[in-house]
Amino acid sequence: MVGFPIAGLVGGPISGWAMTQLAHVANLAGWQWLYIVEALPAIALGILTLFILDDNIDKAKWLTEAEKNILREGFRVETERKRTNNQQVHGTLVQALADPKVYMLAFVDFAFVSGTYSVTFWLPTVMKNSGITDLAQLGWLSAIPYGIGAIGMVAISRNSDRTLERRWHAAIAGIIGAIALLLVSHSSNSPATTVTLLTIASVGIFATNVLIWSIAADYLHGSPAAAGSIAFVNCIGLLSGFFSPFVIGWLKTATGSLVSGLYVMTALLLLGILVMLVGLKPQTAKSARPPKKASLAG
Repeated sequence: MVGFPIAGLVGGPISGWAMTQLAHVANLAGWQWLYIVEALPAIALGILTLFILDDNIDKAKWLTEAEKNILREGFRVETERKRTNNQQVHGTLVQALADPKVYMLAFVDFAFVSGTYSVTFWLPTVMKNSGITDLAQLGWLSAIPYGIGAIGMVAISRNSDRTLERRWHAAIAGIIGAIALLLVSHSSNSPATTVTLLTIASVGIFATNVLIWSIAADYLHGSPAAAGSIAFVNCIGLLSGFFSPFVIGWLKTATGSLVSGLYVMTALLLLGILVMLVGLKPQTAKSARPPKKASLAG
């Protein structure tokens, strides 16, 4: 999960560098080089995967023969269990999707991820509107919310693990993030205030995206249909990747400002927190104290 803000931490300065230093090289604009430069790591890793990632247990050179035998037996037992219990698991999945709390989890995840996209998708625009016009400077300053957001995500998650409390950790972090996001819309003339508020919003909102999965895992713990239910929650949550940028962009076009869009996303985030606190009571969680040095949320 922390890979997401780290990508922003690295990507911001690289974006600023590509758009300024590579502009007009080979008759390409800076924004065109931005797409090329940021696509190259994914392309390289995709090619590298062909040589590093093995197709199956038998081809894994990094496993001993004894380890391969253990894994083969494990897969054999699992396959047999699934074959004999397939009908039961199917019925359990249908039952799980009839559980209102699964839909509550899906909505909460949708609201939290919408908040995340509100920060990440519009962060450069918000910072530019505050008066930061130099693209290189914009790239470096955009790394601050991501970098501190990553640290905050881990710190809040570790404290949640230590206390074995999820809901209020997510609620308090989300409320602080939502308030900061709301205040960003009124800080357009102060670059320092804008960066500070975006940083606070990133810490709070990024942390909620980790904690919702701990809450979901606690609630669905032990269910044969847990994987299917979590997949459903995730699919609904990822619809926010379309919803959040579209709504904010549409409202920006209609009103000429990001303010109304940020208001809507703030309200959605707070509504998700309310649904989580009211609909997902503490007694629904089935947490067990983790072993030492283990982390459930972080």
